[in-house]
This record gives sequence, structure tokens and C-alpha cells, in this order.
Amino acid sequence: MDNRKQGQALQKLRGERTQKEIAVQIEISQNTLSAYESGRIVPSPKVREKLAKVLGQAVLEIDWPPSHKAVSYNHRQPKNNPVGAPGDLLKALRLRKELTQAEVARRVAVDEQHYARIERGYSKKPEPDLLTKMAQVLGPEVLEIFAQV
Repeated sequence: MDNRKQGQALQKLRGERTQKEIAVQIEISQNTLSAYESGRIVPSPKVREKLAKVLGQAVLEIDWPPSHKAVSYNHRQPKNNPVGAPGDLLKALRLRKELTQAEVARRVAVDEQHYARIERGYSKKPEPDLLTKMAQVLGPEVLEIFAQV
């Protein structure tokens, strides 16, 4: 089952309840829940547990892939940039923090377009000082993601 089917399964479990209603109950943004339901990102195990408390244990029975591998459906992504590449993982971290690209760019003091290019895989490994700032905003996983690049 690909992430879209998993998202559809989650949406089916939500039933007639609104995304906003569920999002408030599990303390995430409506946009994040929408991203889960569309298959753009995968909820972390912690969020799955919260979803199960609200939507029922069937949430845990969905065949979720590892949550650290975000899938990109961006048609503008470079063809040589495989799914699960650093930019996809970076995007997943950003979405988990419920931040926009503009917010991250502002916090790390770079142009929004520059940050977007890093996420899409058009920019190579960021400079060490930028990586440090990104890790402060998004978490230490940023350093791990780019350590292998």
C-alpha cells in the first residue's frame, strides 16, 4: 500500500468528523492532518498513538512505512533525486514542526527560495553554519541527514 492509500484509510476512519476537529483533539495543525490524509507525509508513531485514541485502534493496523521517509510527489524535483533523499527527509522534519518553508528560511536567515531549493534537492549540501542553524530550528536529525551527503 502506498502512502496515498494509507492516507485514504486514515480519512475513512475519520468519517464525518472534520480535519480541524481531529487535529485539535490530537494537538496538531489541520494542515498536518491534511498532509497525512493525502499521503504527503507519514505520521510518527507518537502521532499514530494519538490518532488511535481518537479514531480507534484501526489506525495502528494501517500498514505505515517508517515515518522518517517522506515521499515527495513534487514534479519539479530533480530526476536524479530519489525518494527518501535528504530534501524529502528535511521536508518531513519541517512539516512535523508545523513550519512553512518561509518560516524556516527566516529563522535560519536565508532567502526562502534558497531553502526551498535545498528541500527540492537542487542545492547540494548546505554550508556547515547553515546546517547548524537548520538543526537548531528543525532538530539534530538535520545533521544526520546531511552527514551522508
